[in-house]
Amino acid sequence: MKIAIYSRKSKLTDRGESIQNQIEMCKNYIFANFKVSESDVIIYEDEGFSGGNTDRPEFQKLMKDITKKKFSTVVVYRLDRISRNVLDFATIIEDLSKYSVSFVSITEHFDTTTPMGRAMVNIAAVFAQLERETIAERIRDNMSRLARTGRYLGSTPPTGFVSEKIEYMDPSGNKKKMHKLAPVLDEIKFIELIYEKYLEFEGLTKVETWLMQNRYKNRNGNYLGTSELRRLLTNPVYVRADENVYDYYKSIGTEIVNTREEFNSINGMLAYGRHDRNNGVFDPTKWTVVIAKHEGIISAESWLMVQNLLEKNKDKAPRAGTSKHGLLTSKIKCSHCGGTMTLMYGKVNDRHYYRCRNKVKSRKTLCDVKNITGQDADDEIFNYLKELGQDRDRITKVLQVRNKKLAINEDDLELEEIRIKKAIKEKEFEIKNLTTQLRKNENSIAAKYIISDIESIDKEFQELKKVLSVIEEQKNQINDYKLDEELSVNALLDFGKSADSLSFEDKRKFVDRIIETIFWNGDSLEVVFR
Repeated sequence: MKIAIYSRKSKLTDRGESIQNQIEMCKNYIFANFKVSESDVIIYEDEGFSGGNTDRPEFQKLMKDITKKKFSTVVVYRLDRISRNVLDFATIIEDLSKYSVSFVSITEHFDTTTPMGRAMVNIAAVFAQLERETIAERIRDNMSRLARTGRYLGSTPPTGFVSEKIEYMDPSGNKKKMHKLAPVLDEIKFIELIYEKYLEFEGLTKVETWLMQNRYKNRNGNYLGTSELRRLLTNPVYVRADENVYDYYKSIGTEIVNTREEFNSINGMLAYGRHDRNNGVFDPTKWTVVIAKHEGIISAESWLMVQNLLEKNKDKAPRAGTSKHGLLTSKIKCSHCGGTMTLMYGKVNDRHYYRCRNKVKSRKTLCDVKNITGQDADDEIFNYLKELGQDRDRITKVLQVRNKKLAINEDDLELEEIRIKKAIKEKEFEIKNLTTQLRKNENSIAAKYIISDIESIDKEFQELKKVLSVIEEQKNQINDYKLDEELSVNALLDFGKSADSLSFEDKRKFVDRIIETIFWNGDSLEVVFR
Protein backbone atom coordinates (compact mmCIF):
# COMPACT_ATOMS: atom_id res chain seq x y z
CA MET A 1 0.00 0.00 0.00
CA LYS A 2 1.28 3.45 -0.98
CA ILE A 3 0.05 6.67 0.67
CA ALA A 4 0.54 10.21 -0.61
CA ILE A 5 1.00 13.32 1.52
CA TYR A 6 0.18 16.68 -0.03
CA SER A 7 1.37 19.86 1.71
CA ARG A 8 1.09 23.50 0.67
CA LYS A 9 1.96 26.87 2.11
CA SER A 10 1.46 30.28 0.51
CA LYS A 11 4.61 31.88 1.91
CA LEU A 12 8.17 30.63 2.14
CA THR A 13 8.65 30.34 5.89
CA ASP A 14 9.68 27.88 8.59
CA ARG A 15 7.21 29.23 11.14
CA GLY A 16 3.76 27.91 12.04
CA GLU A 17 2.26 25.33 9.71
CA SER A 18 5.39 25.05 7.59
CA ILE A 19 5.67 22.44 4.87
CA GLN A 20 7.89 20.30 7.08
CA ASN A 21 5.55 20.57 10.07
CA GLN A 22 2.58 19.53 7.89
CA ILE A 23 4.48 16.53 6.53
CA GLU A 24 5.58 15.39 10.00
CA MET A 25 2.04 15.58 11.39
CA CYS A 26 0.68 13.69 8.39
CA LYS A 27 3.36 11.01 8.80
CA ASN A 28 2.51 10.61 12.49
CA TYR A 29 -1.14 10.09 11.54
CA ILE A 30 -0.27 7.59 8.78
CA PHE A 31 2.03 5.46 10.95
CA ALA A 32 -0.59 5.42 13.72
CA ASN A 33 -3.46 4.37 11.43
CA PHE A 34 -1.97 2.45 8.51
CA LYS A 35 0.42 -0.50 8.37
CA VAL A 36 3.03 1.10 6.13
CA SER A 37 6.74 1.94 6.24
CA GLU A 38 8.58 5.17 5.45
CA SER A 39 9.28 3.96 1.90
CA ASP A 40 5.53 3.59 1.26
CA VAL A 41 4.91 7.33 1.73
CA ILE A 42 5.08 9.61 -1.35
CA ILE A 43 5.40 13.34 -0.61
CA TYR A 44 4.16 16.21 -2.79
CA GLU A 45 4.88 19.75 -1.58
CA ASP A 46 4.08 23.18 -3.03
CA GLU A 47 5.64 26.04 -1.12
CA GLY A 48 4.88 29.61 -2.09
CA PHE A 49 1.57 28.74 -3.83
CA SER A 50 -1.90 30.03 -2.98
CA GLY A 51 -4.82 27.70 -2.39
CA GLY A 52 -7.06 29.97 -4.49
CA ASN A 53 -6.52 27.86 -7.60
CA THR A 54 -5.14 24.44 -8.52
CA ASP A 55 -2.37 25.63 -10.88
CA ARG A 56 0.45 24.27 -8.69
CA PRO A 57 3.19 22.01 -10.10
CA GLU A 58 3.29 19.36 -7.36
CA PHE A 59 -0.50 19.33 -7.06
CA GLN A 60 -0.84 18.79 -10.81
CA LYS A 61 1.67 15.96 -10.56
CA LEU A 62 -0.35 14.44 -7.69
CA MET A 63 -3.53 14.53 -9.79
CA LYS A 64 -1.76 12.84 -12.73
CA ASP A 65 -0.35 10.14 -10.44
CA ILE A 66 -3.89 9.49 -9.16
CA THR A 67 -4.88 8.39 -12.68
CA LYS A 68 -1.90 6.00 -12.69
CA LYS A 69 -3.01 4.55 -9.32
CA LYS A 70 0.38 5.10 -7.70
CA PHE A 71 -1.19 5.24 -4.23
CA SER A 72 -4.43 4.34 -2.49
CA THR A 73 -4.86 7.31 -0.11
CA VAL A 74 -4.09 11.05 -0.05
CA VAL A 75 -3.47 12.62 3.37
CA VAL A 76 -3.39 16.37 4.07
CA TYR A 77 -2.93 18.40 7.26
CA ARG A 78 -6.02 20.53 6.58
CA LEU A 79 -8.70 20.70 3.88
CA ASP A 80 -7.64 24.12 2.60
CA ARG A 81 -4.18 22.72 1.77
CA ILE A 82 -5.88 21.13 -1.24
CA SER A 83 -8.03 24.14 -2.22
CA ARG A 84 -9.87 27.12 -0.78
CA ASN A 85 -12.39 27.01 -3.63
CA VAL A 86 -15.50 24.94 -2.79
CA LEU A 87 -16.14 23.90 -6.40
CA ASP A 88 -12.51 22.95 -7.00
CA PHE A 89 -12.42 20.95 -3.77
CA ALA A 90 -15.58 19.03 -4.57
CA THR A 91 -14.36 18.29 -8.11
CA ILE A 92 -11.05 16.99 -6.72
CA ILE A 93 -12.88 14.71 -4.30
CA GLU A 94 -14.99 13.41 -7.21
CA ASP A 95 -11.81 12.65 -9.19
CA LEU A 96 -10.31 10.80 -6.23
CA SER A 97 -13.47 8.77 -5.87
CA LYS A 98 -13.44 7.88 -9.59
CA TYR A 99 -10.02 6.25 -9.20
CA SER A 100 -10.90 4.66 -5.81
CA VAL A 101 -8.39 6.84 -3.94
CA SER A 102 -9.31 7.69 -0.34
CA PHE A 103 -8.85 11.18 1.12
CA VAL A 104 -7.97 12.10 4.73
CA SER A 105 -7.67 15.51 6.36
CA ILE A 106 -6.19 15.02 9.83
CA THR A 107 -7.30 18.39 11.30
CA GLU A 108 -11.00 18.20 10.34
CA HIS A 109 -11.15 14.36 10.71
CA PHE A 110 -12.41 14.18 7.12
CA ASP A 111 -11.84 10.55 6.07
CA THR A 112 -13.47 8.98 3.00
CA THR A 113 -12.59 5.50 4.23
CA THR A 114 -15.41 5.87 6.81
CA PRO A 115 -19.20 5.87 6.13
CA MET A 116 -19.51 9.47 7.44
CA GLY A 117 -16.65 10.60 5.20
CA ARG A 118 -18.27 9.01 2.15
CA ALA A 119 -21.55 10.71 3.02
CA MET A 120 -19.72 14.05 3.16
CA VAL A 121 -18.28 13.33 -0.30
CA ASN A 122 -21.77 12.76 -1.70
CA ILE A 123 -23.01 16.02 -0.16
CA ALA A 124 -19.99 17.88 -1.55
CA ALA A 125 -20.66 16.40 -5.01
CA VAL A 126 -24.30 17.57 -4.95
CA PHE A 127 -23.31 21.13 -4.05
CA ALA A 128 -20.51 21.08 -6.63
CA GLN A 129 -22.92 20.04 -9.37
CA LEU A 130 -25.41 22.71 -8.29
CA GLU A 131 -22.70 25.38 -8.37
CA ARG A 132 -21.43 24.19 -11.77
CA GLU A 133 -24.94 24.33 -13.26
CA THR A 134 -25.61 27.75 -11.74
CA ILE A 135 -22.33 29.14 -13.07
CA ALA A 136 -22.95 27.61 -16.52
CA GLU A 137 -26.46 29.07 -16.67
CA ARG A 138 -25.19 32.49 -15.63
CA ILE A 139 -22.44 32.36 -18.28
CA ARG A 140 -24.94 31.35 -20.98
CA ASP A 141 -27.24 34.23 -20.05
CA ASN A 142 -24.41 36.76 -20.08
CA MET A 143 -23.00 35.44 -23.37
CA SER A 144 -26.44 35.57 -24.96
CA ARG A 145 -26.95 39.17 -23.81
CA LEU A 146 -23.52 40.23 -25.08
CA ALA A 147 -23.93 38.35 -28.35
CA ARG A 148 -27.01 40.32 -29.21
CA THR A 149 -24.90 43.50 -29.32
CA GLY A 150 -22.92 42.14 -32.30
CA ARG A 151 -19.58 42.19 -30.48
CA TYR A 152 -17.02 39.43 -31.02
CA LEU A 153 -16.82 37.04 -28.05
CA GLY A 154 -14.64 34.25 -29.42
CA SER A 155 -11.08 33.38 -28.42
CA THR A 156 -9.60 32.47 -31.84
CA PRO A 157 -10.83 34.78 -34.63
CA PRO A 158 -11.92 33.12 -37.90
CA THR A 159 -9.53 33.10 -40.85
CA GLY A 160 -9.44 36.56 -42.42
CA PHE A 161 -9.77 38.49 -39.16
CA VAL A 162 -8.14 39.44 -35.88
CA SER A 163 -9.92 40.53 -32.73
CA GLU A 164 -9.59 44.29 -32.14
CA LYS A 165 -10.50 46.23 -28.97
CA ILE A 166 -12.53 49.40 -29.57
CA GLU A 167 -14.16 52.04 -27.35
CA TYR A 168 -17.78 53.17 -27.54
CA MET A 169 -20.29 55.22 -25.54
CA ASP A 170 -23.20 53.41 -23.89
CA PRO A 171 -26.71 54.98 -23.75
CA SER A 172 -25.81 56.62 -20.43
CA GLY A 173 -22.80 58.37 -21.96
CA ASN A 174 -20.23 56.13 -20.26
CA LYS A 175 -17.11 55.07 -22.13
CA LYS A 176 -17.02 51.28 -22.64
CA LYS A 177 -14.77 48.77 -24.40
CA MET A 178 -15.66 45.86 -26.67
CA HIS A 179 -14.07 43.63 -29.31
CA LYS A 180 -14.84 43.56 -33.03
CA LEU A 181 -13.29 41.72 -35.94
CA ALA A 182 -10.71 43.58 -38.04
CA PRO A 183 -9.59 42.33 -41.48
CA VAL A 184 -6.29 40.62 -42.32
CA LEU A 185 -5.85 41.43 -46.01
CA ASP A 186 -3.81 38.38 -47.09
CA GLU A 187 -6.19 36.00 -45.35
CA ILE A 188 -9.24 37.76 -46.81
CA LYS A 189 -7.83 37.22 -50.32
CA PHE A 190 -7.45 33.55 -49.41
CA ILE A 191 -11.10 33.32 -48.28
CA GLU A 192 -12.26 35.04 -51.48
CA LEU A 193 -10.21 32.52 -53.48
CA ILE A 194 -11.85 29.58 -51.67
CA TYR A 195 -15.35 30.88 -52.42
CA GLU A 196 -14.39 31.57 -56.04
CA LYS A 197 -12.96 28.06 -56.52
CA TYR A 198 -15.94 26.36 -54.91
CA LEU A 199 -18.31 28.13 -57.29
CA GLU A 200 -16.00 27.13 -60.16
CA PHE A 201 -15.49 23.44 -59.23
CA GLU A 202 -18.80 22.90 -57.37
CA GLY A 203 -17.20 20.33 -55.03
CA LEU A 204 -15.26 20.39 -51.77
CA THR A 205 -12.88 17.59 -52.81
CA LYS A 206 -11.97 19.38 -56.04
CA VAL A 207 -11.26 22.60 -54.12
CA GLU A 208 -9.16 20.66 -51.57
CA THR A 209 -7.11 19.11 -54.40
CA TRP A 210 -6.61 22.45 -56.20
CA LEU A 211 -5.46 24.19 -53.01
CA MET A 212 -3.03 21.35 -52.22
CA GLN A 213 -1.61 21.31 -55.75
CA ASN A 214 -1.00 25.04 -55.53
CA ARG A 215 0.52 24.82 -52.01
CA TYR A 216 -2.17 26.84 -50.24
CA LYS A 217 -2.27 26.23 -46.47
CA ASN A 218 -4.25 27.58 -43.51
CA ARG A 219 -2.86 29.99 -40.92
CA ASN A 220 -1.44 27.04 -38.97
CA GLY A 221 0.59 25.86 -41.95
CA ASN A 222 -1.63 22.84 -42.72
CA TYR A 223 -3.47 21.86 -45.88
CA LEU A 224 -7.21 22.35 -45.70
CA GLY A 225 -9.45 19.27 -45.62
CA THR A 226 -13.06 19.16 -46.73
CA SER A 227 -14.38 19.62 -43.16
CA GLU A 228 -12.46 22.86 -42.67
CA LEU A 229 -13.52 24.08 -46.12
CA ARG A 230 -17.16 23.43 -45.26
CA ARG A 231 -16.82 25.41 -42.02
CA LEU A 232 -15.33 28.36 -43.91
CA LEU A 233 -17.97 28.24 -46.62
CA THR A 234 -20.93 28.08 -44.22
CA ASN A 235 -19.67 30.75 -41.80
CA PRO A 236 -21.86 33.89 -42.07
CA VAL A 237 -18.97 35.99 -40.74
CA TYR A 238 -17.89 36.50 -44.37
CA VAL A 239 -21.18 37.50 -46.03
CA ARG A 240 -22.25 41.09 -46.69
CA ALA A 241 -25.65 40.35 -45.24
CA ASP A 242 -28.69 41.65 -47.11
CA GLU A 243 -32.43 40.93 -46.91
CA ASN A 244 -32.02 37.73 -48.99
CA VAL A 245 -29.63 36.38 -46.31
CA TYR A 246 -32.26 37.23 -43.70
CA ASP A 247 -34.85 35.28 -45.71
CA TYR A 248 -32.45 32.32 -46.04
CA TYR A 249 -31.92 32.02 -42.27
CA LYS A 250 -35.62 32.60 -41.62
CA SER A 251 -36.50 29.73 -44.01
CA ILE A 252 -34.29 27.18 -42.21
CA GLY A 253 -35.45 28.13 -38.71
CA THR A 254 -32.37 29.97 -37.40
CA GLU A 255 -32.96 32.47 -34.59
CA ILE A 256 -32.26 35.99 -35.91
CA VAL A 257 -31.59 38.86 -33.50
CA ASN A 258 -31.94 41.76 -35.96
CA THR A 259 -34.90 42.93 -38.04
CA ARG A 260 -34.95 42.41 -41.83
CA GLU A 261 -34.33 46.14 -42.36
CA GLU A 262 -31.02 45.94 -40.44
CA PHE A 263 -29.53 43.59 -43.07
CA ASN A 264 -27.79 46.43 -44.91
CA SER A 265 -25.59 44.58 -47.51
CA ILE A 266 -22.48 45.95 -45.72
CA ASN A 267 -21.90 44.22 -42.40
CA GLY A 268 -20.97 40.60 -41.83
CA MET A 269 -22.66 38.37 -39.28
CA LEU A 270 -21.79 36.36 -36.19
CA ALA A 271 -23.36 33.03 -35.26
CA TYR A 272 -23.61 31.74 -31.68
CA GLY A 273 -24.49 28.30 -30.36
CA ARG A 274 -22.80 26.49 -33.25
CA HIS A 275 -21.76 23.42 -31.26
CA ASP A 276 -24.66 21.08 -31.96
CA ARG A 277 -23.45 18.87 -34.80
CA ASN A 278 -25.29 16.69 -37.27
CA ASN A 279 -23.00 14.02 -38.77
CA GLY A 280 -19.98 16.25 -38.13
CA VAL A 281 -21.55 19.33 -39.82
CA PHE A 282 -22.72 22.42 -37.95
CA ASP A 283 -26.51 22.63 -37.94
CA PRO A 284 -27.59 26.25 -38.64
CA THR A 285 -31.07 25.62 -37.24
CA LYS A 286 -29.46 25.61 -33.75
CA TRP A 287 -27.65 28.95 -34.23
CA THR A 288 -28.47 32.47 -33.17
CA VAL A 289 -27.27 34.96 -35.80
CA VAL A 290 -26.71 38.68 -35.40
CA ILE A 291 -25.45 41.53 -37.56
CA ALA A 292 -21.83 42.17 -36.52
CA LYS A 293 -19.70 45.31 -36.25
CA HIS A 294 -17.28 44.31 -39.03
CA GLU A 295 -17.88 44.55 -42.78
CA GLY A 296 -18.50 41.39 -44.79
CA ILE A 297 -16.22 40.33 -47.66
CA ILE A 298 -18.36 37.98 -49.83
CA SER A 299 -21.39 39.27 -51.69
CA ALA A 300 -24.75 37.94 -50.52
CA GLU A 301 -25.44 36.57 -54.03
CA SER A 302 -22.21 34.49 -54.10
CA TRP A 303 -22.57 33.37 -50.48
CA LEU A 304 -26.14 32.13 -51.02
CA MET A 305 -25.10 30.31 -54.23
CA VAL A 306 -22.45 28.52 -52.15
CA GLN A 307 -25.02 27.52 -49.48
CA ASN A 308 -27.36 26.12 -52.13
CA LEU A 309 -24.54 24.13 -53.75
CA LEU A 310 -23.41 22.72 -50.41
CA GLU A 311 -26.95 21.62 -49.61
CA LYS A 312 -27.37 20.06 -53.05
CA ASN A 313 -24.06 18.16 -52.80
CA LYS A 314 -24.66 16.96 -49.23
CA ASP A 315 -26.75 13.96 -50.33
CA LYS A 316 -24.07 12.91 -52.82
CA ALA A 317 -21.36 12.51 -50.16
CA PRO A 318 -20.15 8.88 -49.82
CA ARG A 319 -21.12 6.93 -46.72
CA ALA A 320 -18.52 5.16 -44.58
CA GLY A 321 -18.46 1.39 -45.25
CA THR A 322 -18.64 -1.46 -42.77
CA SER A 323 -16.33 -3.90 -44.61
CA LYS A 324 -14.03 -6.17 -42.59
CA HIS A 325 -11.00 -4.94 -44.52
CA GLY A 326 -8.21 -2.63 -43.46
CA LEU A 327 -6.56 -4.22 -40.44
CA LEU A 328 -3.99 -1.41 -40.40
CA THR A 329 -6.36 1.52 -40.90
CA SER A 330 -5.23 4.56 -38.86
CA LYS A 331 -1.85 2.92 -38.13
CA ILE A 332 -0.09 2.98 -41.50
CA LYS A 333 1.66 6.19 -42.66
CA CYS A 334 3.74 7.29 -45.64
CA SER A 335 7.40 7.66 -44.66
CA HIS A 336 8.02 9.93 -47.69
CA CYS A 337 5.72 12.79 -46.70
CA GLY A 338 4.26 11.77 -43.31
CA GLY A 339 0.75 11.56 -44.73
CA THR A 340 -1.86 9.05 -43.57
CA MET A 341 -2.34 5.98 -45.77
CA THR A 342 -6.09 5.68 -46.35
CA LEU A 343 -8.14 2.68 -47.45
CA MET A 344 -9.24 2.54 -51.11
CA TYR A 345 -11.27 -0.15 -52.89
CA GLY A 346 -10.45 -1.27 -56.43
CA LYS A 347 -12.98 -1.58 -59.23
CA VAL A 348 -12.33 -5.29 -59.70
CA ASN A 349 -12.73 -8.16 -57.21
CA ASP A 350 -13.30 -5.77 -54.28
CA ARG A 351 -9.53 -5.58 -53.68
CA HIS A 352 -8.44 -2.87 -51.28
CA TYR A 353 -5.31 -0.75 -51.15
CA TYR A 354 -3.57 1.66 -48.82
CA ARG A 355 -2.68 4.91 -50.57
CA CYS A 356 -1.11 8.15 -49.33
CA ARG A 357 -3.78 10.77 -48.74
CA ASN A 358 -1.42 13.62 -49.67
CA LYS A 359 -0.61 11.84 -52.94
CA VAL A 360 -4.30 11.50 -53.83
CA LYS A 361 -5.40 14.97 -52.82
CA SER A 362 -2.45 16.73 -54.50
CA ARG A 363 -2.65 14.57 -57.65
CA LYS A 364 0.91 13.35 -57.00
CA THR A 365 2.42 16.84 -56.72
CA LEU A 366 3.26 16.45 -52.98
CA CYS A 367 4.01 12.74 -52.91
CA ASP A 368 4.27 9.89 -55.40
CA VAL A 369 4.81 6.84 -53.19
CA LYS A 370 3.25 3.76 -54.73
CA ASN A 371 0.16 2.15 -53.23
CA ILE A 372 0.34 -1.12 -51.30
CA THR A 373 -2.22 -3.86 -51.70
CA GLY A 374 -4.27 -3.92 -48.52
CA GLN A 375 -4.44 -7.68 -48.13
CA ASP A 376 -0.68 -8.00 -48.63
CA ALA A 377 0.02 -5.34 -45.97
CA ASP A 378 -2.51 -6.81 -43.53
CA ASP A 379 -1.15 -10.35 -44.01
CA GLU A 380 2.48 -9.24 -43.67
CA ILE A 381 1.91 -7.45 -40.34
CA PHE A 382 -0.43 -10.17 -39.03
CA ASN A 383 2.08 -12.93 -39.81
CA TYR A 384 4.96 -10.86 -38.40
CA LEU A 385 3.13 -10.38 -35.07
CA LYS A 386 2.04 -14.03 -35.01
CA GLU A 387 5.62 -15.31 -35.56
CA LEU A 388 7.05 -12.77 -33.14
CA GLY A 389 4.54 -13.94 -30.52
CA GLN A 390 6.01 -17.46 -30.62
CA ASP A 391 9.53 -16.42 -29.58
CA ARG A 392 9.99 -14.65 -26.21
CA ASP A 393 13.70 -13.93 -26.87
CA ARG A 394 12.90 -12.28 -30.19
CA ILE A 395 10.17 -10.16 -28.59
CA THR A 396 12.63 -8.99 -25.93
CA LYS A 397 15.23 -8.04 -28.57
CA VAL A 398 12.65 -6.06 -30.58
CA LEU A 399 11.49 -4.15 -27.50
CA GLN A 400 15.10 -3.51 -26.45
CA VAL A 401 15.61 -1.45 -29.62
CA ARG A 402 12.80 0.81 -28.43
CA ASN A 403 14.24 0.89 -24.91
CA LYS A 404 17.66 2.04 -26.18
CA LYS A 405 16.00 5.13 -27.64
CA LEU A 406 14.18 5.66 -24.34
CA ALA A 407 17.46 5.33 -22.42
CA ILE A 408 19.10 8.08 -24.49
CA ASN A 409 16.17 10.38 -23.75
CA GLU A 410 16.28 9.44 -20.08
CA ASP A 411 19.99 10.34 -19.83
CA ASP A 412 19.31 13.74 -21.37
CA LEU A 413 16.42 14.27 -18.95
CA GLU A 414 18.61 13.32 -15.97
CA LEU A 415 21.21 15.95 -16.91
CA GLU A 416 18.54 18.59 -17.43
CA GLU A 417 16.87 17.68 -14.12
CA ILE A 418 20.17 18.15 -12.25
CA ARG A 419 20.65 21.56 -13.88
CA ILE A 420 17.10 22.70 -13.07
CA LYS A 421 17.24 21.50 -9.46
CA LYS A 422 20.51 23.37 -8.96
CA ALA A 423 18.95 26.55 -10.40
CA ILE A 424 15.91 26.12 -8.10
CA LYS A 425 18.15 25.87 -5.02
CA GLU A 426 19.99 29.02 -6.09
CA LYS A 427 16.69 30.90 -6.46
CA GLU A 428 15.50 29.63 -3.07
CA PHE A 429 18.74 30.88 -1.50
CA GLU A 430 18.36 34.30 -3.17
CA ILE A 431 14.76 34.62 -1.98
CA LYS A 432 15.73 33.58 1.56
CA ASN A 433 18.48 36.25 1.67
CA LEU A 434 16.18 38.94 0.31
CA THR A 435 13.46 37.95 2.81
CA THR A 436 16.00 38.39 5.63
CA GLN A 437 16.93 41.82 4.28
CA LEU A 438 13.25 42.76 4.04
CA ARG A 439 12.68 41.93 7.73
CA LYS A 440 15.57 44.22 8.65
CA ASN A 441 14.42 47.05 6.35
CA GLU A 442 10.65 46.65 6.27
CA ASN A 443 10.07 50.33 7.12
CA SER A 444 12.72 51.79 4.83
CA ILE A 445 12.54 53.03 1.24
CA ALA A 446 14.61 50.01 0.18
CA ALA A 447 11.74 47.67 1.12
CA LYS A 448 9.82 48.21 -2.10
CA TYR A 449 12.91 47.42 -4.20
CA ILE A 450 13.58 44.29 -2.18
CA ILE A 451 9.97 43.19 -2.67
CA SER A 452 10.28 43.84 -6.41
CA ASP A 453 13.42 41.68 -6.53
CA ILE A 454 11.70 38.91 -4.59
CA GLU A 455 8.73 38.95 -6.97
CA SER A 456 11.02 38.86 -10.00
CA ILE A 457 13.10 35.96 -8.66
CA ASP A 458 9.97 34.14 -7.51
CA LYS A 459 8.59 34.31 -11.06
CA GLU A 460 11.78 32.65 -12.33
CA PHE A 461 11.52 30.15 -9.46
CA GLN A 462 7.97 29.18 -10.45
CA GLU A 463 8.95 28.78 -14.11
CA LEU A 464 11.82 26.50 -13.12
CA LYS A 465 9.44 24.37 -11.01
CA LYS A 466 7.10 24.05 -13.99
CA VAL A 467 10.00 22.89 -16.17
CA LEU A 468 11.02 20.43 -13.47
CA SER A 469 7.46 19.13 -13.33
CA VAL A 470 7.49 18.53 -17.11
CA ILE A 471 10.84 16.70 -16.88
CA GLU A 472 9.54 14.48 -14.07
CA GLU A 473 6.42 13.71 -16.08
CA GLN A 474 8.54 12.70 -19.08
CA LYS A 475 10.65 10.46 -16.85
CA ASN A 476 7.47 8.91 -15.45
CA GLN A 477 6.28 8.18 -18.99
CA ILE A 478 9.58 6.44 -19.76
CA ASN A 479 9.25 4.41 -16.55
CA ASP A 480 5.69 3.52 -17.51
CA TYR A 481 6.98 2.23 -20.86
CA LYS A 482 9.53 0.08 -19.01
CA LEU A 483 6.94 -1.20 -16.56
CA ASP A 484 4.61 -1.94 -19.48
CA GLU A 485 7.25 -4.05 -21.25
CA GLU A 486 6.28 -7.30 -19.52
CA LEU A 487 2.64 -6.64 -20.38
CA SER A 488 3.62 -6.15 -24.03
CA VAL A 489 5.68 -9.36 -24.00
CA ASN A 490 2.78 -11.34 -22.53
CA ALA A 491 0.29 -9.78 -24.95
CA LEU A 492 2.45 -10.78 -27.93
CA LEU A 493 2.92 -14.32 -26.55
CA ASP A 494 -0.86 -14.69 -26.12
CA PHE A 495 -1.41 -13.38 -29.66
CA GLY A 496 1.10 -15.91 -31.01
CA LYS A 497 -0.93 -18.74 -29.48
CA SER A 498 -4.44 -17.60 -30.44
CA ALA A 499 -3.95 -15.38 -33.56
CA ASP A 500 -5.70 -17.69 -36.04
CA SER A 501 -8.82 -18.05 -33.89
CA LEU A 502 -9.33 -14.30 -33.31
CA SER A 503 -12.08 -12.32 -35.03
CA PHE A 504 -11.16 -9.49 -37.39
CA GLU A 505 -12.23 -6.92 -34.78
CA ASP A 506 -10.08 -8.53 -32.08
CA LYS A 507 -7.09 -8.54 -34.43
CA ARG A 508 -7.64 -4.84 -35.14
CA LYS A 509 -7.87 -4.07 -31.39
CA PHE A 510 -4.61 -5.93 -30.79
CA VAL A 511 -2.81 -4.00 -33.54
CA ASP A 512 -4.09 -0.76 -32.03
CA ARG A 513 -2.97 -1.83 -28.54
CA ILE A 514 0.56 -2.95 -29.39
CA ILE A 515 1.63 -0.78 -32.38
CA GLU A 516 2.23 2.97 -32.43
CA THR A 517 2.80 3.43 -36.20
CA ILE A 518 3.57 1.43 -39.33
CA PHE A 519 5.63 3.27 -41.97
CA TRP A 520 5.44 2.45 -45.71
CA ASN A 521 8.35 3.69 -47.85
CA GLY A 522 7.15 2.30 -51.17
CA ASP A 523 9.03 -0.98 -50.80
CA SER A 524 8.69 -2.21 -47.23
CA LEU A 525 6.81 -1.77 -43.97
CA GLU A 526 8.43 -0.75 -40.67
CA VAL A 527 6.67 -1.34 -37.35
CA VAL A 528 7.11 1.04 -34.40
CA PHE A 529 5.82 -0.51 -31.17
CA ARG A 530 4.14 1.47 -28.42
